Formats: sequence, structure tokens, C-alpha cells
Amino acid sequence: MADPRSDSSLESLRKQAKRWLRELRRGDAAALQRLERVLPRHSTPPVLREVQQALAREQGLASWAELREQRELEALAASGRHELLQVFLEHACIFTPPRDFPSKWRRAERIHARHPELATASIHSAVVCGEVGHVRRLLDAEPALLTARGGPQQWEPLLFACYGRLPNERARRHALEVATLLLERGADPNAHFVTPDDWKLRFSALTGAMGQGEMGQPEHPEADALARLLLQRGADPNESQGLYNTHLVGDDTRWLELLFQHGLCADHRINWHAEPEAATHSGFDPELRVLDYLVCGAAQNAHTARLEILLAHGANPDATSFYDGKSCYEHALMSGSREAVELLRRYGATVVTLAGHDAFVAAVRTGRRAEALQSIRDHPDYRELAGPLTVAAGRGETEVVRLLLELGVDPNRENQHGHLALHNACQHREIAELLLQHGADPRARAFGGTVCQWAANAGGLELARFHAEQSRSLLDAATSGHLELAQELLRDDAGCLEERSPEGDGPLHLLCADAERAEPLISLLLQYGADPTQRNDAGETPAQHLEAAGSDEIADLLDAARDESR
Repeated sequence: MADPRSDSSLESLRKQAKRWLRELRRGDAAALQRLERVLPRHSTPPVLREVQQALAREQGLASWAELREQRELEALAASGRHELLQVFLEHACIFTPPRDFPSKWRRAERIHARHPELATASIHSAVVCGEVGHVRRLLDAEPALLTARGGPQQWEPLLFACYGRLPNERARRHALEVATLLLERGADPNAHFVTPDDWKLRFSALTGAMGQGEMGQPEHPEADALARLLLQRGADPNESQGLYNTHLVGDDTRWLELLFQHGLCADHRINWHAEPEAATHSGFDPELRVLDYLVCGAAQNAHTARLEILLAHGANPDATSFYDGKSCYEHALMSGSREAVELLRRYGATVVTLAGHDAFVAAVRTGRRAEALQSIRDHPDYRELAGPLTVAAGRGETEVVRLLLELGVDPNRENQHGHLALHNACQHREIAELLLQHGADPRARAFGGTVCQWAANAGGLELARFHAEQSRSLLDAATSGHLELAQELLRDDAGCLEERSPEGDGPLHLLCADAERAEPLISLLLQYGADPTQRNDAGETPAQHLEAAGSDEIADLLDAARDESR
């Protein structure tokens, strides 16, 4: 039998696993003994994922995924240290591709662990890794490195210090010391990068320390100390982008308090656009005060602690929302928060009485059933306005959703941004069940995806299976790894195999990323005649589509099953 270490390329490993599986399926005694040495508990007959795991264990690794990644990194390293360094720097930071999930930073640390020489490969990697002594030596020898741009981001070193999130104790322990050294040598505390899109958003060093944003990026491990250091060295306290990022979730005043201590004031205008034309393009008034922007969000979300500190520092209690033109007071009434309403009154907000649909929303959110019912009687068209229902569904507000549905609000209407209530509630089963009981369409799509796909993308595979059971779609069964449902659907009507997504994806394109669930589904679908060469509208076969989505292991399983079925 061939030595499994004789050719360690990823493609060779894939072929080895398939060859080993074929030997096992033929009843080869030596192949079985080899398997049982490293994986004594296996299926009968063994399946490909078990053979892949055994191959990984033979090479001292816990899983096929680890083995694959090791080979990919080896191939990357073979192409040159520069390429490996670029991948490391990209994965070690927030607000860079790929998307900001913990697996991204863990991969950077695995690269670092396997290639420790990268820590001193450049001033940028030395900063990320907390190699303060090496940073000092580099700057002593070549002071111009202080502003040298590096990595695929083309950032200067201070930005790597503030945006780095390498899960490494040394990096965490020395991060503040590295940033201090850079600033003492003359680094600009207002260093920033500009996003390449039409928005031209300005992300400063301070924004990097603060983190957060739409994806909830983690703040820097030394966020407080790092932010104070930057502000003491001259960073602009009007950190509009950072304040936007940190106002989205939770009623936390920590960053506001710090920035007010260092000079943030009511006169500051929003400055997250690097170019005036970008502000005009996005519709923002360049004269809009940052506190007035934030106070509207605090009122709308009933963030009363944030609301109070903003008002106390001069935010306009009559500020109106950029998004809908409604005043803070109107938003506070519509949020149902008596405390927010009283705060605004105390600070002199113009008291208004809600009318029309706004009054209806306020009645619903405060549980004033009789008033809400009368509004619906007077204005039956309110049942067609989806905003309140989609918002309540996304926030997990069961009783608000229940009341809106009892009042006859249509659960299948999109809100102004294209959201559907069922999709927004994809992680709230009780609310999803309520919506379904009132006629929500489990096959409806929002932004191209079914609610099952939304749940799966959010990491809720069990909830995805629940949604697949409601839609009774073979595509959803594949997405959620629901073998029993797929079997039932195919037995009842094998024609469901022809179901396609709007992008032309078939069930094999949409296979669940869980190998244990995906493998029997592959066998079932191929047994019923699914075509593994069928291309979607982008011209991708199922295996190509799966690889593009990062499901290489599932693509391998599909390729092996296709080879066996020939």
C-alpha cells in the first residue's frame, strides 16, 4: 500500500481518500486494518468522511478540515512568503475580507503558529503579532517604515495595531505597548483608511479600537486603554464612524462618555464620509450634527441611557431622523418607552400627538388593543403596511407580533427595505409559528433566500430543518440536511428533483455544510437521478458552487459519490 505521506498535495490526498474508500468497498482486508488502526469505530460500510478523517489522523491531525487547511497553507507558502504574509494580514484584522467571523481570525493564528517567521516578516506583521522589540529595531534602522503601507489593505502600521484581532496572548499583551511606540515615533493618531465603495467611509485608528458595526465585530482586547491613548495623542473625539458602529446594539454609553471627556460636543458634524461628494451621493446633509443623528436612533430603539447622555450634552431634543423625517419624540412614542418620552419632555422636546399610522404603531407597541383595533377599523389599509410587523419579528417581540397578526396585518408583505416578517424571525421559533399560523408563506424569498436558508446562514440548523418542514421544498431539505424530509418528498413525487432556485441552483448545489448530514443526502439525490454535472445560471456545477461557498468537504463527498455511481 502506498505511503500516505509520499505525495501530500491536496489533490493527491483527495485521490488517496477515494482510492482507500474503493478498496474498503471491495472488501480489501489490508485497507480495513489500516482504517481500524486509526478509526476503530466506523460505519459499515465505511463512508468517505470517515476515510478522510482516518487519513488526517494518520498524519497527526484531528480532522480532514485541518488536513485540508494545512495542505492549502503549504501550497500558499510554496508560492512565496509574500503571498502567505498577505493572507495572514488580511485574516488577522477586522473590516477586511473575508467576512468577520471568528473562524477568520482563528485561521490567521493557525497560519502564525505554523509559520512563526511571519511575525517578523514586516513591520505590519510584527505590529499585529505584538513583536514590540522587532518593531522598535525596524524603526531605529528605517524611520520611514512608520508610515509604510502594507498588506492587501495597504494600511500603515498603526491601523494594524488598532484593527488586529489575532487570538494570541502575546499579541494581546503587547498591543498597547506597540501602539504607544508607534505614536511616540510620530504615527498619526488620526490615521485612517477609506472604503473603496461609493460611500467612501472613513475608518480611523480609533474606529478600529472600538469595533462593532453591522456584523458585531469585536472591539480590541485593549479597547479602552488603546482609545484613551489615541485620544491623548490627538485623535479627533468626533469619531462619527465609531459612534455609528457602536450605537446599533445595546444601550451602552461607555464610548460616548469617553469621547465627551476628550472634546466631543454638540457642534460636531458627521464626518464618516471622507469626501463631500460621497455624503451628497448617500443623501446625508454634511451639516447634520452627529449627536442629533445618534439621539434619533436612541429614541427609536428606546436606549434610554444613551438618550439621556446625548441630551445632557446638547443633542437637539427636536432632532429629526435622516431616514424618515420623524422627530425624536415621535420615535419615542412609537417605541412604547414611557421613560424615553419623559426624558425628551424634560429636555424640552416639542410635545406632539401621534396621528394616523404612527398612532397605530404606538398603540400596538404599548399593548393598547382597543385603540389599535379602532385604528384598523378606520384605516384597514394599515394591514398592508409591513414595517411594524417585520421590526417586531426581528426583535423577538412575541406579544407585539401576536397583536399585529390578530389585527389582520398581512405577514406576507415586504417592508420598505424588502424584508419579510418570517425571515426576520428565522431564529425565533415561537414567532415563526405565530406567523405561519396566520398565513405566512414558508416558500417566500427575501433577498433571494428562503427562510430556511436564512436560518441555516445564521447557524440555526435545527430551526432550518423546522422551516424546511413547513416549506416542504427539496431545496430547503438539502439546505438544512433534512434526510427524512427529502426521502418523503422524493417518494411522493420524484419530479421535485427538478426544483430550482432563482439562481438556477438545484438540491445538489445547496447541500448542507454538515458532512454527516450531507453525505446520505448525496446518495439519496443521486439514487433518484440528480445530475451532478447540472450547471446553475452562473455556469457552476454543484461541486464548483459548493467549493465557491467554502464547502470543499461537501464538494469532495459529492465528487466521490459521483465517481462510485459511474
